[in-house]
Amino acid sequence: MSALLQRGAAPAARAGFELIAWADGVPVRLSWGDAVGDATGAAVALRDDAAWISALEDWLAPGDGLDWRPFKAGEDEAWSDWIPATVAGQGRAPRLALPWRTLRGLPPPPEVLGLLWPSLEAELLLTRQRLPPEGLEGLVAGSVLLMEASFARPWPVTLRRLGDAHDDGGEGDDAGVLEVRMTLPDPLPVPVLAGWSGHPCRDTPPVLDGPLHLHLRSHPGSHPGSHPDPHPGPHRRGAADTWLAEGQALPWGLGHALRVTRAATVPELSPSPSTAAPRP
Repeated sequence: MSALLQRGAAPAARAGFELIAWADGVPVRLSWGDAVGDATGAAVALRDDAAWISALEDWLAPGDGLDWRPFKAGEDEAWSDWIPATVAGQGRAPRLALPWRTLRGLPPPPEVLGLLWPSLEAELLLTRQRLPPEGLEGLVAGSVLLMEASFARPWPVTLRRLGDAHDDGGEGDDAGVLEVRMTLPDPLPVPVLAGWSGHPCRDTPPVLDGPLHLHLRSHPGSHPGSHPDPHPGPHRRGAADTWLAEGQALPWGLGHALRVTRAATVPELSPSPSTAAPRP
């Protein structure tokens, strides 16, 4: 625990006591809300919650601890996509906030912290594959795109937060990669999306009972064409995301295909998915 917490020092100028620390270069925020509005209340909060904060540090920075400082407005402005957690209990319980990119890389938090997480919109990544050389002219309503991953056993489906940039597309290929995704109808708890607990949506083969969306993940600037995503998610770093088509799952031999029902007009983008595969 930092010297700040040991001394119990606290700012008196803002309603609601809030601290910030940096773990591996990423900010962590801790607050007590309006119930702690002055220096005396903050000192009491730090004293009463010292054991809880120590357990939090053991989870976030085992062996190193964290250097907590009073939060100053704007010092975390380079970070977005904060995920809040409340603490089970009554009265003046602390509140925690972490960027999603940090949260999804952590091990499960210890039960002693009593963290209560929100549910987030989720999607299944059904395939990620390279673009064939044929061109986009065939990507129209009624065309078919084979989902290469669906022919593997087991089908390597990824359950993730809607719009998550995990395992960025476009790696090692200036043309980018294709992704077929299915948005789930109901949000899922953070422990499921972070991989801390199981969920039926992680099973394979997946239940394909919703519309599928085809996206191009490419390096910024590699394609001049851009079309809005009908299901926008959190900001993606390092790669452009272009919505190409919507469709339905179609059984195809030992795997599945995407049957396109609606496609964007993107003549600027090439190469593109093959759409002339013969029906098995």
